[in-house]
Amino acid sequence: MNHLVICLVLLAYPGIIKGQDLQEFLEQQTKETTEITSATFKATRIMNGHSIERMPEGQLDFRISHRFGRVN
Repeated sequence: MNHLVICLVLLAYPGIIKGQDLQEFLEQQTKETTEITSATFKATRIMNGHSIERMPEGQLDFRISHRFGRVN
């Protein structure tokens, strides 16, 4: 019975329920700065996948890859 009353009160007065304004809070807490990041992964490949890095001009990237068996 108590749960029913609480649910009816919350549904009747949606102004009671307020979410946190997270975006405004984060804007107050953080300062706008620009940081340039380089060599995030140090290579163009991560295991068998690609990374966001590109090889610098004039640098050779030589790889020998071994794949044994099937990867499911």
